[in-house]
This record gives sequence, structure tokens and C-alpha cells, in this order.
Amino acid sequence: MKMLSKEEVRKLAPEQQKALGNAEAQRVRMREQLVERARRYRGMSLIAGLLMGAAMGLAMFGLFDARALVFAVIAVTGLVGFHTTGLNRRLDALMQLLDHEINNYGTSHKEKDDNAA
Repeated sequence: MKMLSKEEVRKLAPEQQKALGNAEAQRVRMREQLVERARRYRGMSLIAGLLMGAAMGLAMFGLFDARALVFAVIAVTGLVGFHTTGLNRRLDALMQLLDHEINNYGTSHKEKDDNAA
């Protein structure tokens, strides 16, 4: 998408300026949502701590009752799956951000090259 200069934006009709502003605001909101998804995920919350505590408690109780070890292994497996899913979501958000930045970087440099010629 070609970036418009301030003069070109001023020449647009008010409806077009509003539409351009809305499109830019939507792009900024999308980028901020991606940044937020890339920063953290639900695995960094109380839920993961409680699940880890339950798994450790069951593992300790497994010293007295061997059946508790099975539940401890299930809890740890769930915890690993929970963290894996969260990390994959973070990586997806980072990849989308990278694609977004590469597209913006390429477009801005292409425009500068076109204007210089």
C-alpha cells in the first residue's frame, strides 16, 4: 500500500480522509493486539501455578499411595500441553508481527527508491 503524503491526504474528500483514518486505526489496533499476544499468554497466570502445585502435591502424595503418581503424571502432561499451546500462540503472533514489519519496511523503502528516481 502506497503511503500518502500530508498534502495528498489534505486533497482527499472528507469521507475518504475518514476512511483512510479508520483503516490506519484498524492497522494500529491489529498490531497492538499482536504485540500483546506476543508478550504473554495465559500460561503465565495463576492457572499454571495451581496446576503445577497440584502436580507437585500429587507427586509427593505418591510416596504414600502409588495411584497418585498416575494423576501427577497426567497433571504434568496437561501443564506441558498448556505451555506448548501458549508458546505456539506467541510464536504465531511474533511471525505475524515480523511479516507485518517486513511488508511495511519493504513498502516504505520501495517508495523512497521510487521517489529518489
